[in-house]
Amino acid sequence: MLSHLCSIVREYPNAIWAISEVASIFFVEYATINIVLFSSNITVRSYDNLRPKIIILFSFVFLLVLASPTADSLDSTGSDDVTGRQTVFSNAYTNHTAITITSDADFISQGFPGYGNETHPYLIDGLLIDSSGECISISSTTAHYVIRNCYLTSETSASSRAISLDSAPNGTIQNTFIDMHSHGVAIYASTNITIYNTTIENADTYAIWQRQSDSLSVNNSKTLNSKYGMYSWDNSYSMFFNNSVTNSQMAGIYTQDSTCSILNNTIDNVESKGIVMYGSPNSNVSYNTVTDCGSSGIYLSDCASSTLRFNLLENNHEGLYFKNTEGCYVYNNSLSNNGVIMEEGSINYYIHDFENNTANGKELGYFESVNGTSIDGTSYGLIFVVNCTFFEITGGVFDNTTQGVTILYSDNCTLTGVSSLNQIQDGFYLKNCQDCMITDCIAANSSNGITLDSSSFCDIWNTTVYENLNGMYIWASPNCTVYNSTAYFNTEIGIYFVGENGTILENTAYSNGDSGFKISYRYHEITGNIAYSNAENGFRILELINSTMTQNTANGSVVGFYLDNLGNTNYSQNIAYDNSDSGFNIYNSDGSTFFNNSMINNTHGIHIEDSTDLILLNNTLTNNGIYANGFEVDFMYHTVEHNSINGKKLGYFVNLTDSVIDGSQYGQVILVDCTNTNVTDLVAINATIGADIQFSSSCAIINSVSRYNS
Repeated sequence: MLSHLCSIVREYPNAIWAISEVASIFFVEYATINIVLFSSNITVRSYDNLRPKIIILFSFVFLLVLASPTADSLDSTGSDDVTGRQTVFSNAYTNHTAITITSDADFISQGFPGYGNETHPYLIDGLLIDSSGECISISSTTAHYVIRNCYLTSETSASSRAISLDSAPNGTIQNTFIDMHSHGVAIYASTNITIYNTTIENADTYAIWQRQSDSLSVNNSKTLNSKYGMYSWDNSYSMFFNNSVTNSQMAGIYTQDSTCSILNNTIDNVESKGIVMYGSPNSNVSYNTVTDCGSSGIYLSDCASSTLRFNLLENNHEGLYFKNTEGCYVYNNSLSNNGVIMEEGSINYYIHDFENNTANGKELGYFESVNGTSIDGTSYGLIFVVNCTFFEITGGVFDNTTQGVTILYSDNCTLTGVSSLNQIQDGFYLKNCQDCMITDCIAANSSNGITLDSSSFCDIWNTTVYENLNGMYIWASPNCTVYNSTAYFNTEIGIYFVGENGTILENTAYSNGDSGFKISYRYHEITGNIAYSNAENGFRILELINSTMTQNTANGSVVGFYLDNLGNTNYSQNIAYDNSDSGFNIYNSDGSTFFNNSMINNTHGIHIEDSTDLILLNNTLTNNGIYANGFEVDFMYHTVEHNSINGKKLGYFVNLTDSVIDGSQYGQVILVDCTNTNVTDLVAINATIGADIQFSSSCAIINSVSRYNS
């Protein structure tokens, strides 16, 4: 073990990070070790019989660190190259053609000095290679070799690899500058490779790519302007530490099916994710700084039992993102203007060990399996509640933490007087919960202000949601209630409810970008709600069956009530006025009843299309009428009785033969499937269509007046 630590210190003079991690791994079963970095203070708490051994070990390591060369003593000058790019190596190079080595003997035959052993490796040193192909290719070797102080480039962007290592273990790349190749360094089936103090720029695909190559170490290196900064696939025991990755597209550091340590790296301005790990359990991601990523700062998928410590995550879309990952150790991380997301799977994927983390300078509250507890929300930067019962949160403002309050697999939880603002995802997110209450809360400028996902018997009362994508999104959540709440200025929907047995009662939705309310499925009670000045619809009702909609008001939108694919639903005492198209737009529906509704000053009071067997009773239309349409006669057969239009009867006649209708009694007349039927003395004003004759023959409108119809 000591020889391993010595080799780390000898090769990497700044490797105190690696030493601390290795030491903590060796003694994790016996002791808790705290290292105060950048100082000589080392505190060890252990069992008494191990204390002398640990102190001796760290004393020896510390002496090695003091005795090892520093960055100032390296043989590189750190000067600028001719293009003005800051490099970390000497600019005194020897021009050289591309190098191809396919055996140990090739090092000798091509004149590279050294013996190929660990103490005297073959040296490729101080070369400038300008090639659109592979600058250095090494394959099928076993010898030790070093590539150092080289400049590998191409005049134009090349689709090849600057350095290709294939079945070429025991290599070191140091103090080298690489640019203008699709891959800076590509490593395949090559173990024990070290990349140190190397800069890679403008790699179209991968700055560093590694596959099936265990024990890679990348230290004190930089990547700039690449698709992937550092990429590891199907490897073990690899370590990335003290590196800088800037301006990547897909990922700063990416691992797949690998167990790695990612330590003390700085990752900035990645279009997608900063650190990405797929299928990489038991990994260690610590002491990293990840900023300004368009997606996640650190993303873990299928990475059980991994450790995340002392990471600084700022201004990312999400700070920490867990997917299908369980049992991680999340300690002492600091999140600023981003937060934590957990996704998918059973309850196990939401259970981790969180300690001493902060969000926006306050404690990150993670509560798991806590029962009968009340907390003051003002003490926390964000809150996670997992598998809790009778848990109450009162007060608090959660601002720009990706998701403000998350409650998962919990029952009888209450949020009172809580505000969640400026979230990339949801202000409040409840999943697989039951009997929870959100009351007197505010959710603004987030994806969904409030999301209920697969939760039942939950209530939202007296709550305001505004300037979100959707104000409330309630999905697959039966027996939930939204009462006396307000939704406005949301980009799409004010209150969006998909489920069954919902109660939507006395809410107001206005000035939303699509619809005030969007409700679907079955067994809902929708009563006493108001929707006005929404861009498209006051109420958009989809695939609704066996429900009631009573005493609602919709005005100032394109359509007041847009009803699509209804069945066996009752609409009564609703009011639609001043909508630019229709008060009620009924499409592709059957068997529903409309009675005692009022339609005023819409272009169409009721627009019926491709629907069957509707019942319209005792409805009142003022300055608008009925427009019925269907591509076959069956779509025109409805029961339309005792309705009025502008103080007169509304005449809807089906299957009349040899008849004369006295039109003076009617404000609008519609004939469907009639033969030899005449309408006389009709005066129809502001009735949408004065007289409408469909699927009929030998009918006439006689001595009638139609004015101001749309």
